[in-house]
Amino acid sequence: MGPEYLNGGVLIPSWLLEMVVHDLVPEHRRQLTLKEGKQLLEQAERGGLGLEPPARFASVVAGWGEAQQLRLGQ
Repeated sequence: MGPEYLNGGVLIPSWLLEMVVHDLVPEHRRQLTLKEGKQLLEQAERGGLGLEPPARFASVVAGWGEAQQLRLGQ
């Protein structure tokens, strides 16, 4: 995942949000995390409303990028 997603320069597509949550979030937290992520994405698409995402989303995205790099390196 490129830096444009990590620094907010480009909104993450909803299909990628779903993939990241599915791949990295424990099963018991997936529904809630996906719901929160979709709400944040909708807010961002409407102009943000000055809300910041929870810190856990940044760590999930960073972890997903590292996991993808490891898979690609195999």
